[in-house]
Amino acid sequence: MGAALSTASLFLLPSLPSTVPTSLNLLLFTFTWYTLILTHPPLHVELLASAFSRITFFLIPSLLSLVIDTVAPPLAEQAKALGPRALPLNAAGSVAALARVAAWTLGNALFGLTVQAGIETGLEKTGLRTALNVGKTLPLPWDLARGVVWLLFIRSICQYTIHRFLLHPQKATQLSKLHHSWAHSISAPFSLCAGYDHPLPYLLHTWATLYLPAALLHSHVLVYALALALVSLEDAVAYSGTVSCRKSPQDAPCSDAVKRPRILTCPSSAISFPSPHLA
Repeated sequence: MGAALSTASLFLLPSLPSTVPTSLNLLLFTFTWYTLILTHPPLHVELLASAFSRITFFLIPSLLSLVIDTVAPPLAEQAKALGPRALPLNAAGSVAALARVAAWTLGNALFGLTVQAGIETGLEKTGLRTALNVGKTLPLPWDLARGVVWLLFIRSICQYTIHRFLLHPQKATQLSKLHHSWAHSISAPFSLCAGYDHPLPYLLHTWATLYLPAALLHSHVLVYALALALVSLEDAVAYSGTVSCRKSPQDAPCSDAVKRPRILTCPSSAISFPSPHLA
């Protein structure tokens, strides 16, 4: 419990009111980080930071969105690009199917943390350095921003390649069949769908594309945690069903168009992101 509170305070300190001097804010942040490092093993710090990012920026927003869509469907319909069809219960098909999506989303998140813990434990037992840098020295703001940009850039390339050539190859494979039978079994997207897939495609496409580049670059754990937070928030928003998508007649079902939109336009931004055609 103490470790969880320390991790939470570490992420919340930068959001203190502007009346608190920046120097004092940074001092408190550094003190909290040193306390966390000195009182907990590096593996615990890494897993807590990863879990905090995923829970706070993906699971909690997704579950809140699910509650709102379930409790107030008339209000939710107005915000959905596909109307009533995009409500979680209608998209999943039944209460049991919706519960299955939620359970596997949580299970995949735990699965990723378990694999991460296994890798770090194996490196520790073999005497090698940890995959992520969990040192006492904090990255400078510029180094933090640059590290996050690099991770997101590498992740986008890896995800495109894996998605285009492994999950949707011209000739179906066992991996692509698993992905289609799980991730594409839902008629319309909602936030929890971002983590719903067979564990193998999930590990390859969602988890490994961020963690492995961070491990290869030996990124600081705060760089990884911040990148994971941004990715998690992106997943929760992009799959919420409130974004607009344009799809050609050959693209079906619509959930595929939202996951791989021809043009994905965020309401607050004019930036468009082209994605590969679904084979």
